[in-house]
Amino acid sequence: MFLFLYICDGKQLTFYLYFMTLSDAKEYVLYEVRREKRITLRNLIIVVVLILIGIILAVKYLLPFLSQQTTNVPTYVKFVLPLALLLTAAYPLIRVWKILKRGEQVEEAFSLIGQGEECRIVSETDDYLTVIPFGKRSRIQMDPISYLGVSIKNKNYTLPIHYRSGSAEIKRVLTGANEGAYKEVMYELYNKPQSNTLFDKAAVKSQAERAPITLKPVEEFRSFAEKELAPTLASMEKGRSASHGMFKTSTIVAVAFVVIMMILTFTGVLNFSSQTSVLYFIIGFVVFGFLLSFISMQQAKKKMAGAEDYTQLKSKIFSRVVHYISPDFQYIEKGHIGLGDLLSSFLFRQERYDLTGGDQIVGHYNGVPFQSCNLALTYRPTVRKENESDRVAFYGNYFVARSPKTFEHPIVIHPVKSFFGTLKDNDIAAYLNTGGERIRLEDPEFQKMFEVYCDDQITARYVLTPAFMERLKKLNERYKGQVYIAINTDNIVIATNRGNVLNAVDSPIGALFQKIDLNLVTEVYEELVEQLQMIDTLKLSNQ
Repeated sequence: MFLFLYICDGKQLTFYLYFMTLSDAKEYVLYEVRREKRITLRNLIIVVVLILIGIILAVKYLLPFLSQQTTNVPTYVKFVLPLALLLTAAYPLIRVWKILKRGEQVEEAFSLIGQGEECRIVSETDDYLTVIPFGKRSRIQMDPISYLGVSIKNKNYTLPIHYRSGSAEIKRVLTGANEGAYKEVMYELYNKPQSNTLFDKAAVKSQAERAPITLKPVEEFRSFAEKELAPTLASMEKGRSASHGMFKTSTIVAVAFVVIMMILTFTGVLNFSSQTSVLYFIIGFVVFGFLLSFISMQQAKKKMAGAEDYTQLKSKIFSRVVHYISPDFQYIEKGHIGLGDLLSSFLFRQERYDLTGGDQIVGHYNGVPFQSCNLALTYRPTVRKENESDRVAFYGNYFVARSPKTFEHPIVIHPVKSFFGTLKDNDIAAYLNTGGERIRLEDPEFQKMFEVYCDDQITARYVLTPAFMERLKKLNERYKGQVYIAINTDNIVIATNRGNVLNAVDSPIGALFQKIDLNLVTEVYEELVEQLQMIDTLKLSNQ
């Protein structure tokens, strides 16, 4: 569980999953930098060779034919076409240049982080370094890679990482989460306690010293939020509202411009066969774009005066909501469970998943170590249609808590879906693990709600007591039939296949359309309380 192996091109880099340091993360990223450069140069050589072959063939066979057909071509086309070709070639060349300079940027970024500068993860994108067309509508995708976009001292950096390995740990290290507390929770969550070890003795001592947590009523939290959070919320809402207004205005103006151009073209006022008309169009478009940008920037400065950055809603507000419940809880905005831990839960089948997520909460709730995060689990086939999107295997909250007992036979529990309920779902059904034969239980109501799979009848019936089944039925009602449960050797996993409030503001675009007020923060608090109540509901805590 603790050992993470990263193997690529016959070489092996070894990192400790829960003990990754900043220097480990730097070496990990630099390895991907070297891999990206190597593959890019290889592909560039292949492309250049193919272009040269194409040029030779064009000069020999196509050029004589075209020279006979270009007598009536307008003059502006003769200039526009070469310009378009140059601009087309400029993009890949600029990208290659950035890749060649990536190592220097990575060194600079990690140097700033090492000096204590705040690092914000602003984007996470997946890509393939090699894409080969396969037929008319299919393609072969090779050399996968992910990019973390980070902001340090108002400067943006791009960090390449392997898209299926280590991203969760790297994001945690980059954002400077409390390493000691994180290690403690993860050790207790995923390892069998051994009382003779110093680490376990320290963990037992810290648990004894930890005060019990009482989940406060929503009304009490709202009073706290009105007093402590309302000014910041109002300032962020001012910025969000101004940004939303400018976005709406820009969209309307852009659409209106396109419509007007289409009307002028169809009515014959704007004639693209005339060189003069085309020239006027280009000049008008450039002048219009410049004036629109200038006016928008001036309006933005006026409306945004005194407003706070609404895109930092999670780091500045939601983190305080988490600490209101317990100051010992950790909130890691871009953190999430690793792919290895997710697969070891036994809930999903072994596949080549892409895993992204955030809003990780790590801590102890009345003696029970847990972690919770929002996840998006997708599957991307190696060979697929050109416009085929990734298959969504899971999208929602993923909650893991230490089980008070150890079970040798994993149990997975899936909700029973109607035909129309399945249609509304994502592709989760295709990626679920059954883990054994279906278990028939005596509770007919539970049988209507859930399917239970286990390779041992005795274990399943021992765990699924009447009281336990009643608690699961209540959970299923609370989450509208979207609760998926896995009980493995040491942990209980509860995955709710539905988005929540934190998902709605996960991106700057999403936050742009979400009003920032006390109602939003209160809803977040209610959802966090519901997560922790799972521990009480399943009676994992001894308190």
